[in-house]
Amino acid sequence: MRFLGIIILFVSVFSCKTIELESLSKAKGPDYLKTVEVIANPFHSDTLFDINTLKKRVKIINLPQVCEVIIYNQKGKQVYQIFKNNDWDFAYWYFKDEKGRYVPSGIYFVEINTFDKGKKVVKLTIYHTYS
Repeated sequence: MRFLGIIILFVSVFSCKTIELESLSKAKGPDYLKTVEVIANPFHSDTLFDINTLKKRVKIINLPQVCEVIIYNQKGKQVYQIFKNNDWDFAYWYFKDEKGRYVPSGIYFVEINTFDKGKKVVKLTIYHTYS
C-alpha cells in the first residue's frame, strides 16, 4: 500500500509540472524567455550534435512562434540573422555569416528578440579544430 502512495505522488507531481510548462509556453511572456537555450554550448567542432544529419550546427530551443534571432561576434558586429515565424520552437545556426562563410572560433552572442515580449541574450562559445 505504501508503494502505491509513492506512485500516486509521482504522477501528481509530474502532471503539475506538465500543466505548468504548457501554460508557460502559451503565455510566451518574459518568463518564457528564461527557458531559451543554445544546445551544444560550448560547441566543439569534433562533436556531432545531430548524428542523423552529420551537420555541424547549434540548436536554439524554446523559441516563441514569432521572433528574430541575431548572432553577434565578440566585437558586437552582427554576423547572422534568422527571422522565425512558424510553429516550431527551435532554429538552427550552421556557423555561417550573412555571406555564407564559416565564422572562426570565438565567443558569440545570440540575441532573441520577440518584438513585444522582450529580449534575451545567450553567450555561445565555438571552438573549431582543424586537422
